[in-house]
Amino acid sequence: MAPITQHRGIQGAYRKGWDAAMSGQLQAACPYRDYRTSRGRITFSRVFRRAWVEGYRDAQAVFVGPKRESRAIIASSGGISGLAN
Repeated sequence: MAPITQHRGIQGAYRKGWDAAMSGQLQAACPYRDYRTSRGRITFSRVFRRAWVEGYRDAQAVFVGPKRESRAIIASSGGISGLAN
């Protein structure tokens, strides 16, 4: 699900997260860091980090989720003859 915002930067962060998941990168590869002020307060950088992570997780849910389920079904049924599990 795409972010509900008109802010192009946030939309871009979401798309980059989606693209990262599709290219097989780890979620830890998020380029947006959690910057804090000198007093430890959060900054607006969290918005971009969250958008990237949401894009990553949405792509995982759409494209990786079904693959994991199908592997579990194949494994529970004893596998496919002639193929290694």
